[in-house]
Amino acid sequence: MARYGIPGVFSVLVLAGCVSGPVHRAAMEHNRRGADYIARGDYPAAEARFRLALEYAPEYPEALNNLGLLALAQGRLEEAEHLFRQALRRRADFAQAQNNLGQVKLRRGDPGGAAARFRRALEVDPAYWEARQNLGRLLVSERRLDEAVDELRKLVEIAPDRAAGYLDLGAALLLAGRLDAAATELARALELAPSQAAAHYNLGLVRFQQGDFPAAAQAFSAALRTEPDFAEARHNLLAARRAERDQATP
Repeated sequence: MARYGIPGVFSVLVLAGCVSGPVHRAAMEHNRRGADYIARGDYPAAEARFRLALEYAPEYPEALNNLGLLALAQGRLEEAEHLFRQALRRRADFAQAQNNLGQVKLRRGDPGGAAARFRRALEVDPAYWEARQNLGRLLVSERRLDEAVDELRKLVEIAPDRAAGYLDLGAALLLAGRLDAAATELARALELAPSQAAAHYNLGLVRFQQGDFPAAAQAFSAALRTEPDFAEARHNLLAARRAERDQATP
């Protein structure tokens, strides 16, 4: 099975923004400091900052969205959904809150609802990278591979310097059996980020299916150098070496 880079990276912190009028400067500063705390993994301090922001500006959608992200990160889905909906009531064109609500839907086993939210986020901002990645990955999971490839090609055009887009596109093409195209995209991902275990692994799958067992073994070995506990890569490395020996046997 093809592998993605970092599954579940769907949400984006929003540091500042506006509602129908200026936002209190202290609210924006508390929101910014809360985002800094999240980056450090200090969730209690982050939550305190976001709640302080809301004391200064109770209608501040970015602080509501960030509180929702905290709840989502800790598995409190009902609370997260409530906060994202609050943010959207205060700012209907809030693409990040739509995207994050899509993640809640996905975690609740509602892929149709998730896709609808990702698409709404893209209606607001067609260049919203994370929402398009989420939609592409969801289409892959549903084996709607032609649609997925279309979305993921847009993804790499939006941000041609981000390796994760090429990795996801390569994985979709691999699953679709378009091996040469998959190899091209995975090679581009590795040019941008040579230490991606998932890209090496997927390239190994491509080479294995093409019957190039030495190249497959080399790719699986590279994945293991980056991620020594990568069990699937170790298993497939052994299979590639066995296939290479069998191929060499008259």
